[in-house]
Amino acid sequence: SFDDIQQWRAHSVSLSDDGNWYTTLYSLLDRAAKETDSTKESPVAEELKQYYQEENQTDILYICNSAEGIKYQIPEASRPRFSSGSDWIAYQIKAKSENEKATIELKLLGSGFTKSYESDASYQFLEDKNYFITTDKNSLLIYDLANRSEHFIGNVGEYLLDKQSDYIVYTINSEDKRGNGIYLYDPANRTTHALQTGNFMYSKLSWNSNTNELAAYKYKMDGDKIDDTLMSILVLSGIASDKLKSIEYP
Repeated sequence: SFDDIQQWRAHSVSLSDDGNWYTTLYSLLDRAAKETDSTKESPVAEELKQYYQEENQTDILYICNSAEGIKYQIPEASRPRFSSGSDWIAYQIKAKSENEKATIELKLLGSGFTKSYESDASYQFLEDKNYFITTDKNSLLIYDLANRSEHFIGNVGEYLLDKQSDYIVYTINSEDKRGNGIYLYDPANRTTHALQTGNFMYSKLSWNSNTNELAAYKYKMDGDKIDDTLMSILVLSGIASDKLKSIEYP
């Protein structure tokens, strides 16, 4: 019947690695249709929009325990991500108006403890189960899940993780080039070590297979273009040791 149509939803499900938690995201069909083409509203979306009552216009993310059922109900939330330890979840809540940003929420599933960030940044849990990071165009936020502490890094050009998250390597690319360089952050000890600094730009960070050597492009800019005469490949070895070595290949 027509009343049934007004209750229709698109839904998607995600499952934690240990199988103890899952999410179900119920989305209005008109919003689901919009996702098929991000550049314009689907004709189907426009037609379906009229079918929903005014009080029935909200997407809902249900976070459920496999044994106990629904534990949390989050309106206007999407993009759920479980931690590799299956004890945390992150999701994004839609901005209430065009003048506001979306909110990223980080929730400890057992207790319901929640940390919120007003941000449109991307986010992920690291594989070693200890850290959560969010990153936007020029900043990086690292959240220590065990200690519930955070570390913020600004003017980040790009960053690179090793598989076990022992270190996070990142570049600083500021407009005035003050502090530009490649840096190594040790999240366990919350220490930062400069691998190389200078009046250059650094990009395309890459580990070797053993994550004890690092390569990157090092260059200067000529206006809006890279100056090819001042560009080299930088290789750093002895990472996180007292015997750091650097070699440059023009």
